[in-house]
Amino acid sequence: MYSDTLTTILMEATAINFGITADLAWNPIHVPLLVSSSLNYDLNYINSNNSDNIIANTPDLFYQMDGDNCDYVPKFYVEIPDASGCVSKSSIAMVPLKDTISPVTPIIKDVSVNNLGKAVVSWESSSGADLYIIYLQDANGAWITLDTVSSVLNSYVYQNSFAETTFENFSVKAIDTCGNSRVRSLTHNSILLTNSSNACDYSISLDWNDYINWAGGTHHYNVLISETDANGNVINTIFRLQTATELVIQNISSIATYNIVVEAYNNDSTYKAVSNVLNFNIALANKPLFNYIEYASVNHDDGSVDLSCIVDLSAEIDRYDVYRSLKQDDNFSKIGEVNFSASSPIYFNDKNVLTNDYFYQYEIYPVDTCGQTLYPPPYNLPAYLNDTSFAQTILLQAEINIDYSQVSSLKSEYTNTLVFNEYDKWLGDVSEYRLYRSVNSEPFNLLPIYVWDRVNQPNKELKYIDVVTSFGDGNGRFCYYIEAIEGTATPYGPVLEGSLSNIACISQTPIIFVPNTFTPNGDEHNEVFRPVTYFVSEEGYSFSIYNRAGEKIFETDSPQKGWDGSYKGAQVQNGNYVYHLQFLNDLGNLTEKTDVINLVR
Repeated sequence: MYSDTLTTILMEATAINFGITADLAWNPIHVPLLVSSSLNYDLNYINSNNSDNIIANTPDLFYQMDGDNCDYVPKFYVEIPDASGCVSKSSIAMVPLKDTISPVTPIIKDVSVNNLGKAVVSWESSSGADLYIIYLQDANGAWITLDTVSSVLNSYVYQNSFAETTFENFSVKAIDTCGNSRVRSLTHNSILLTNSSNACDYSISLDWNDYINWAGGTHHYNVLISETDANGNVINTIFRLQTATELVIQNISSIATYNIVVEAYNNDSTYKAVSNVLNFNIALANKPLFNYIEYASVNHDDGSVDLSCIVDLSAEIDRYDVYRSLKQDDNFSKIGEVNFSASSPIYFNDKNVLTNDYFYQYEIYPVDTCGQTLYPPPYNLPAYLNDTSFAQTILLQAEINIDYSQVSSLKSEYTNTLVFNEYDKWLGDVSEYRLYRSVNSEPFNLLPIYVWDRVNQPNKELKYIDVVTSFGDGNGRFCYYIEAIEGTATPYGPVLEGSLSNIACISQTPIIFVPNTFTPNGDEHNEVFRPVTYFVSEEGYSFSIYNRAGEKIFETDSPQKGWDGSYKGAQVQNGNYVYHLQFLNDLGNLTEKTDVINLVR
């Protein structure tokens, strides 16, 4: 039968483990515990600061605790409450203890660089630490003590840091108030981000050192780039790199400001180290914002091609390279250069062309002072960013007397048929083509003989049939050219010069009838002997009269002139005379004819 008599509780404390551990034991208040008693004892510890704390709640009658101070005498007791609200308390036991347990070696979380360019060391809190010692490795590899901080802190800002110009190595050691410590932490370094620019390829090269000594290593780097343009618009870009510690940024702008930082991450991204921040804008050569060939036109003086190109004078340019392709072969080759002259537009004359046989395409590209060819749009607006300016000349071709027998209105007519290709490429497109004509080697008429309206009739065939029968009394020489006119829907305004085609000249088939008799008797009928000509050119023309003795008594090189039957101011006798006629046929070959003419008065 159990007694309900309670006994006092005696706490006993003995120092073990070379005096660093308190071995505690106490007797039960009752065997077994009363049903009204708590099942556990509260173990109280009074430390060197006389602070009383419960360090365990246990059903056991023993406990061991390592000392947490240097050469001190802690106190221990237990309490056990019951259901009635009463608390039984043991005696207080004291035991002298020593603290020889070293704090855990700190784990550095990261070394980062703050916005002031100072290195900041952060670490995980170490069990048993009262203080942390911060170390810096100097240029000779020696470790020097920077500072000692309280264990309530787990980061340190190195105020004398030069982390914007060099990377710095740090280590941390934990100690307690008894001087106990273990080895320093693993070395961790700051990340130094540097850059160099290449003005010739408009790039920035970034370079940084490895971040070291995370458990499992550095998993990846993020490069954060913030670009602010001249209008204050911000473009943020992130590059993720697994192992590389360098990056080249292409297509940078000298009118933008860049803010760049590198972040290193450990294996599970729980730790992050941040580099110094680069903030800069780089004085690079300005790229041209536009480049536009405003016309390519055939020069009527020599058949060469004149080019005019509007250029951006704010860009730093060494020269402009001119390229040409035959017709639409898209096989461009460089044909010349125009040096930068700080004037716009620039001009180029291409003499090595056959503009009566072919049309040509041209491209003009600026070349910067680094020798790099640039490809700006024709105008500085987003709508034109994917365009490249080029120009295509006009080839006008002419052919005489094509068989139009199936066209009733053209039967028995002498015709010149004209065809030509489109001009390409104006920003305002072509509004109209104008056809001009010269007859009998006279100057061109100032008014066009025909106009193609490309605004209202954009698909009309670029062909014209010129009926020239009524010009038979002339020399049969016809010349034509086309003038292209730019439309108004262009940011530059229509180019005043337009674009001219080649001058296409043709000669109609010459027709000659020579009578066999003439009567220069003063009756104003048949008074002059001359061949009846139709479309006969003065070029190569010669008409001569000879008497029976073979003496030349008349000669002319004009198809409009004839012999009046006189020689040296006197009328010749009736009779037969010999004429000699030569002229150019429709193939351009010299044709000769000799026969007899009978003069009768």
